[in-house]
Formats: sequence, C-alpha cells, structure tokens
Amino acid sequence: MKGEKEFFRKRFFGGFNREDVIKYIAGIANERNEAITAKEKTDKELLEAITAKVNAQNELSEAVEAKEKAEKELSEAVEVKEKAEKELNETVEAKEKAENKAQELTEELQKLREEIKEAPPTITRLKIPKRK
Repeated sequence: MKGEKEFFRKRFFGGFNREDVIKYIAGIANERNEAITAKEKTDKELLEAITAKVNAQNELSEAVEAKEKAEKELSEAVEVKEKAEKELNETVEAKEKAENKAQELTEELQKLREEIKEAPPTITRLKIPKRK
C-alpha cells in the first residue's frame, strides 16, 4: 500500500465501490499497526541499548575506582618498601661500623697483651685504665 496510489471503482449509482473502500481502510489500518509494532520494537531495543550503556558506564566507573585504589595501595607499598630499604641500609652501615670498631678494639687489645708480655715484670702490676 505504501507509495501506491489507490483507485476506487465507481458504482453505477454514484460513489465508490464499498469493498474497495473497506479494503483500502483495512490496508491503511494494517500499515498503521505494523508501524506501531515497529516503533515499539525500536523503542524496546533503544531502551535495552541505553540500559546496557548505563551498565557499562557503571562497570567502567567501578573499574576506574578499583584501579585508582590499587594504584594508591601500590604507591603506599612502594613507600613502605623504600622506608624499609633505607632502614635496612642504615642498620647494615651501623653493623659494619660496629664490626670495624670491634676489630679495632680486638687489635688494640692484642697489642696491649703483647706489650704486657714484653714488659718487665714490675710493670705488669700497673693498672691499665679501661676504655669506654
């Protein structure tokens, strides 16, 4: 019916053929119903698409928030790691200094023992002041 021009047969005593007019009206009603059905289908598909888009946006927002939270946690973990490494380095340096000092004192003690052994017997009774 779309785009077609309808011609009604004329009746012998004026007017148009009743069956042609009824058929024409039924065809127009059919086209209208099909158009309404198509519009409803399109509206439903559009609503589904909008709903899917909103859901996707919500998921994206949640993913972005999760990513930002993970980045913050990673940043904090890196800071803790760097602080721990700094403390470890300071502890290692302090240990090395203590070991060096212990080595120096051990060597000094060894020298003093040797000096005491080599010293005449009267000197050995002298008190050696303790170091702090």
